Amino acid sequence: MCLLKKGDVGDPKSFRPISLLSSARKIIEAAIDILLRRSYSNNPVHLRFQKGKSTEVGTLRATELQNRGQKCVAVLNLSVAYETVPRGFLIQHMRSVLLPSICGMAEAPLGPSCISTIGDSEKRWFLIDKGVPQGSPLSPSLYNLFLCEFAERIFSVSGDIADIPTVLFVDDVLLTVKSPEGLQALLDIATK
Repeated sequence: MCLLKKGDVGDPKSFRPISLLSSARKIIEAAIDILLRRSYSNNPVHLRFQKGKSTEVGTLRATELQNRGQKCVAVLNLSVAYETVPRGFLIQHMRSVLLPSICGMAEAPLGPSCISTIGDSEKRWFLIDKGVPQGSPLSPSLYNLFLCEFAERIFSVSGDIADIPTVLFVDDVLLTVKSPEGLQALLDIATK
């Protein structure tokens, strides 16, 4: 089943695929999610999917950074973020930060899978090798792991250009630094 997001009804990219997961699979993935969340620490700049962190906390943090003199700002919206996460990269990163047993369980939903079209005169199959599974209890944690790698890369070069160079909230990124050169350095990393 697909839901129309926006755009031309004749364009497949205008639709979001919806899959119904079995109750048993959701229960198992929720249990894996609990283990996954216990086995790694979020980067402090990533405010979503953490208890007690909200949009309001992100707004207050951004205001505080601006008051500290970090007035060069870029706001990035990582459009279709969940759908474009490169699974191979995510698995590689998971293997570097998680215990092998937990990583093995969390990798299972990321394995290559196929979807087929229904209602076409010819049935076509498509390989899925990007994105976190839609509707899975694991998806927010898997996406968070992916963005934590991004935050670590930003922090690795920030040095003297910023106190806290970024605030992450789901698929929105706020880069905030003191100089245009510093902002360009962070934008270069974000591009990569």
